[in-house]
Amino acid sequence: MYHRGISKIDGSQQTTQIKLPKLPGKFPDSAGSFNSIINESLKITEPVKQGSIIAIPNKPLSVPFPIIEHTDNRLQDSSSKFKEIFKVVIKHEGKAYVKEDGSRGASKYGILETTARTYGYKGNIKNLTLTEAEAIYKKIWDKSGAAELSYPMSLVHFDSYVNSPNAAKKFLEKSDGDIDTYIKLREQRYKRLASAKPHLYAKYLKGWMNRMNGLKDIIADYDAFAQNKQSITVPKTAAVVPDFTKIST
Repeated sequence: MYHRGISKIDGSQQTTQIKLPKLPGKFPDSAGSFNSIINESLKITEPVKQGSIIAIPNKPLSVPFPIIEHTDNRLQDSSSKFKEIFKVVIKHEGKAYVKEDGSRGASKYGILETTARTYGYKGNIKNLTLTEAEAIYKKIWDKSGAAELSYPMSLVHFDSYVNSPNAAKKFLEKSDGDIDTYIKLREQRYKRLASAKPHLYAKYLKGWMNRMNGLKDIIADYDAFAQNKQSITVPKTAAVVPDFTKIST
């Protein structure tokens, strides 16, 4: 009689010849016996020590939040952080050409023609492309100091800076780096402008406040992620391989 067992060395299948005892119901435990092979095949391993590799079935892990570093290279590296924040700013500013933007002249992608000229653009503002707009915003980003701030303050400050550099500098100084205070100062400024010069700014107040609410939503989502991430006990490093996910503990 032959029994197909599992090699303890490499996990491959092997064929082992065993001798059954003459008396039924009594199986010896000597090396190569049926009992011995079964015991070895079903042997429960010792608990995995810290630092070793374990294998678990490749199935979704039951954790309260996705295993992802929200503050990964996209939000830490200056260039990558800019690209992520640029997506938010350009959504706020819009992509349309505006003939008269708040009595300050024409604009496109939220960039005044005078600002575009300051940063080297020489063409007609109507023809400004998204790539050219991003290049101008990158220069503004470098000048704003937002790259030196942690996320999401870097987003809030840059979004303010493209709207009004001088005001953004005052918000950062007066808030002493507190993001909630920064937000309140900016909201107060918008309300003062709409109240002091309603014929110029009252029509923009709703849009400005919607913009602020959008920023506050992003901040709230980020804070919620940070709180949820603390409850994750699954190891951070997880690489998927065929049939198994190996997790470094």
